[in-house]
Amino acid sequence: MKQLLTGKQMKQADTWSIKEFGMESLILMERAALCAAQHIMSVQKPGCVFIMCGMGNNGADGLAMARILSQNGWSVRIAAIGKIEKATKEWLYQKALLDKMEILPVQYFYESDDKDEEEYRSALSNLYVPAQVYVDALFGVGLSRKVSGVYRAAIEEWNEHKKKCGAYGVAVDICSGLDAKSGQMLGACVKADVQITFGYGKVGQFLYPGASLSDQTIICDIGMPNEAVYHVDGFPFNCLEKSDAKDWLGSRCLWGNKGTFGRVVIIAGSSGMAGAAYLSALAAYRTGAGLVDIVTPKCNRLVLQQLLPEAVLHCISEISEISEISKDEEQLAYLRNEVLPKAKAIVIGPGLSTDTLAKKLLDMVLEWNRSQNCPIVIDADALNLLAMRTNIDQAEYLGENVILTPHPGELGRLMNSSAKEAAKNLLYFAEELQKKFGCICVCKDARTVILTQKNRYLNLTGNSGMATGGSGDVLTGVIASLAAQGLSAERAAVLGVWLHGAAGDEAAKEKSPYSMIARDLADGLSKVLIQISRKKV
Repeated sequence: MKQLLTGKQMKQADTWSIKEFGMESLILMERAALCAAQHIMSVQKPGCVFIMCGMGNNGADGLAMARILSQNGWSVRIAAIGKIEKATKEWLYQKALLDKMEILPVQYFYESDDKDEEEYRSALSNLYVPAQVYVDALFGVGLSRKVSGVYRAAIEEWNEHKKKCGAYGVAVDICSGLDAKSGQMLGACVKADVQITFGYGKVGQFLYPGASLSDQTIICDIGMPNEAVYHVDGFPFNCLEKSDAKDWLGSRCLWGNKGTFGRVVIIAGSSGMAGAAYLSALAAYRTGAGLVDIVTPKCNRLVLQQLLPEAVLHCISEISEISEISKDEEQLAYLRNEVLPKAKAIVIGPGLSTDTLAKKLLDMVLEWNRSQNCPIVIDADALNLLAMRTNIDQAEYLGENVILTPHPGELGRLMNSSAKEAAKNLLYFAEELQKKFGCICVCKDARTVILTQKNRYLNLTGNSGMATGGSGDVLTGVIASLAAQGLSAERAAVLGVWLHGAAGDEAAKEKSPYSMIARDLADGLSKVLIQISRKKV
């Protein structure tokens, strides 16, 4: 399983490796520079390389790369941006080695208080020479402030000149200007062909928009001890891979019956929203559930029987159809006493609406589950109803077997904010949501984040074709199906998100992201399950 760190965590892992484990910082730096230089030499024939360096250790990596490339027949041009008095001792050491080798002198460009960014760009332009490869070693993973002044100008000139001369762009450790935790661009940002990152991948490189800044991110092993990841604040982000998915899914019982593979109860749909119930139920079946019950208003009976005759329907009357309170309570009692006890996992919310009946259904399910601890996936309108509550007692209603699956809009409402803010600060909002409700939080976006009380995950499968109506309904069915088959709620959530994204990737191969609809995701599930059920991955 791949592990990712934030910039702060990477600094802590680096510090522990040097101060506690006893590794030399210059050895780690040499390995990092060699790794990046070897990549360049593996994809390009010797030619001219232009390296933009800062005065920190990222810049020192760039200077070490210059030495290695020069020794291997490359013509090197270096522009150092900043004030020499701010240079680290590692930077000065690498510069001294260059001087001893009589490599072309480093060209310096200093900060000045009397220039604006346009003046900087004009002055910097002369330093940026035509080259076969452009290297960015300006800022590392510790950047937390907005880029401005000479540094913004330097980044913009790097991007412009790289494009103009058609150079291959390499970012050392991370694209300068990118926040290593949030994936947000801090003002100007380098746009490279590849990011060569060291030790561990950085979370911000895999979250959008950061993930769009390069075509590829290569994680280089520079010899840091494996224990380093356990000496950071908080937990690393785990990324499920294909081999992990196979292990987690396990083998399907050869002599099982429909009861063996779990029963999912899906409370979904309202007038005009039968499709949400259908997609969730279809996905549950496609992921291996033995039985699927759908609780939905009577108006959806005919269409659901036609679309999915395999499902067991429990049709309820809407509030407008009920003339007596006793009848309303009677149907809720039937669900509580006859339907829910059979469930191995429950979905509530897709297309449910937020009317009085929907509220009563959510209250009934949460109240019933206080003594049952059945895995529950809460999605869509059930999340909106949850957001409307003013007296949520997380210890009373929610727990480790409850899975919330909000998209940015729902996440914003749950946290009394906006979709825009939730999308921009996805990790922060996800962490706060998990603290608030104490359950499993699946925060959906182009990169979905899954948080539990003890673990953090980032999903790397999926594509833009999945941004279509009903995609989230499919996900609820996948997660619930896995939980019903015996996976822990945590594993069901993480594997479910991975399968959902992988199914989307399969669908994109056939349909293209432009043409995909939610049903294509359900169809793609069978292809992915065939792949990960093979003996070799």
